[in-house]
Amino acid sequence: LETIPLVRVNNLSRALEQLAAMGFWRHGLAAGEGEALSAMSLTGRIALVLGAEGDGLRQLTQRNCDSLVHLPMVPGVESLNVSATAAIALFLTFQALTAS
Repeated sequence: LETIPLVRVNNLSRALEQLAAMGFWRHGLAAGEGEALSAMSLTGRIALVLGAEGDGLRQLTQRNCDSLVHLPMVPGVESLNVSATAAIALFLTFQALTAS
């Protein structure tokens, strides 16, 4: 976290709209939704959007994302906690951006 830009906001929907205006692709992580993050062609400016433990992304937040993506899971594992999801998503994004 010392080298990754981190921003705290009061209104997530408004912040996601501002990110879109600045050219960011907004990918919301939602269990079992959309394409697998590992299968996506990740390029350019990317914002990963994660929801709360248990509840996930709110509907308004989902609508303000360009896509909903998920992490592939083995059978019997429904989801991961948000910190584990964030770590894996950041690694996959880093891996994709440095490979291109």
